[in-house]
Amino acid sequence: LWADSATAPVIGNTGDTSVAYTGLTAGNSISESVTIASSVTSGTAYAVVDTSNTVLEVDETNNISSGFTLSTALVIYDFETGPVPATLVTSGDAAWTLDNTNGTGGSTTSLRSGVITHSQSSCVAVNVTNSSSVAFDYNVSSESNFDYLRFYIDGVLQNSWSGTVAWTNASYTVTAGNHEYQWCYTKDGSVDTGSDAAWIDNIVIN
Repeated sequence: LWADSATAPVIGNTGDTSVAYTGLTAGNSISESVTIASSVTSGTAYAVVDTSNTVLEVDETNNISSGFTLSTALVIYDFETGPVPATLVTSGDAAWTLDNTNGTGGSTTSLRSGVITHSQSSCVAVNVTNSSSVAFDYNVSSESNFDYLRFYIDGVLQNSWSGTVAWTNASYTVTAGNHEYQWCYTKDGSVDTGSDAAWIDNIVIN
């Protein structure tokens, strides 16, 4: 984790000296210029923390924006900067990819399921520690009642969606601990309808 420094902070350094921002509460924001350290690895989560090391915001890449909105989330994926974070692991017959034509919540980019054919699947998952909840936006365009976006927690199906589903938010509470969150788009043995895909965006893990 890293904290703000007295001048332009360098992201990627552990234990940066910090500047006290007094009176900040959730919902307030700060604006700061940052320098990306050459040691920063794309796909690794870096965080703005307070003096007690409470995470205020996390960006999933080394492309940190200059406006920080305070948050208590452990991990946030908004997909506004590429590539797909390495912490999101794909499986199945095709990888999920960034789609800069279909975002939500003020964003322009989301994560789209891979291009698959009949009886195939496209999955993406993230493993997290000390998590107690997950929320995300989802969008589906598929054959109703046959081709599904399915969401799993630790391998257990939580919900599934098919047909034409506009951007909708879903949230789940879990017992605090280590968890795997997985999204799979799966097709049955015939028929293609709509865009034949699913999208997720604005994943917030606490």
